[in-house]
Amino acid sequence: MSGQLVRHPQTRPTTTLGSANNLRAWLAAILIPEVLIGALFLGEGLFAVLGYRDGETVPLLPAMIISVAVFLAAMIPAALAVLFGRTARREGHRFAIVPVALGLAALAYLVLSFGVVVADQIFN
Repeated sequence: MSGQLVRHPQTRPTTTLGSANNLRAWLAAILIPEVLIGALFLGEGLFAVLGYRDGETVPLLPAMIISVAVFLAAMIPAALAVLFGRTARREGHRFAIVPVALGLAALAYLVLSFGVVVADQIFN
């Protein structure tokens, strides 16, 4: 065999949900809206536990603590979709770009909405 050229077939990107990272990315992307709704209920529940009624003005510190908790809870599946989606893309899964895009869009929405809440609490 010495001196002979051995050719390996080119690997083609896969389009199936074959790898664990690809499955995790799609699962995280699917869970983004459910976790967001759950996080909003979490925030409302925390306000209720602290004794604030709907429409009542909340002091800055409790509002910021609850906002950060909701932000972090809602951010988890979006960040995981981006993380696992990028890993799946490197493994050759072409359509793993979809969970990455969904995760980035959700993260952008969360950052912007969190910024609006913070600005509203600071300037009002």
